Amino acid sequence: MKLSNHDAALIRDLKNQPLALILVYIAAGVAGLALSIFIDFNLYLKLLTVFLCGFIIGISAEKLVSQKIRKIALNLMEIREQ
Repeated sequence: MKLSNHDAALIRDLKNQPLALILVYIAAGVAGLALSIFIDFNLYLKLLTVFLCGFIIGISAEKLVSQKIRKIALNLMEIREQ
């Protein structure tokens, strides 16, 4: 299977996503969870906050895994070109 130039450029670009951004997502999710525990919200607001914070943490975990997959794909692509 041959990668197009667009796919190769996309893998190179997405590989360079900053790790700090992923850590900010995780910190925002954890801070939101802590906020929902310590501040007395309405039950529905508390459930919504917990759900949204879990969603943010899930997105950051997906980004971390996909970043590793992209690094492996780029390494394989570079090996294949040699």
